[in-house]
Amino acid sequence: MTNLKLSEDWLATIIGLAIVLVIGAGLLGPGPQNVSLKAEAGESASSVTVPAVSGWKISGTLDGEKATVENVPTSLESMGVYLFQCDGDTLSLVGTLPLGTETVETAPAGKARLEFDNQCSAAASLTFTTDAAIRWPIFNLLAR
Repeated sequence: MTNLKLSEDWLATIIGLAIVLVIGAGLLGPGPQNVSLKAEAGESASSVTVPAVSGWKISGTLDGEKATVENVPTSLESMGVYLFQCDGDTLSLVGTLPLGTETVETAPAGKARLEFDNQCSAAASLTFTTDAAIRWPIFNLLAR
């Protein structure tokens, strides 16, 4: 049996590549997120649980066209429940439910729950996205 010995250069290269892989794969925290809530006219979308982080970008569509989105938070609180509604061709945050509301199931710790009710006359959707923690191109290779 022979002992395999690597030079310091090879060890440093392997360690560096392992660090890039861990960061690039998002193992040190949530990577980029992309969540959509879609509902037909007069219906509600099923609720979605997302990480309670800041930096959310929210966009909306109404009947396939870009829609106005008002009063939306960019930071979501842990265990919070956020109620969104489409009414009068505008998508907006209706309100949040406080912790301990008995009639509504809260999100688990570290998560927030999103609910969407479409009262508009056409299908509507809300899309929530976040960027990767580190936005350098090499770190986004595995996220695609």
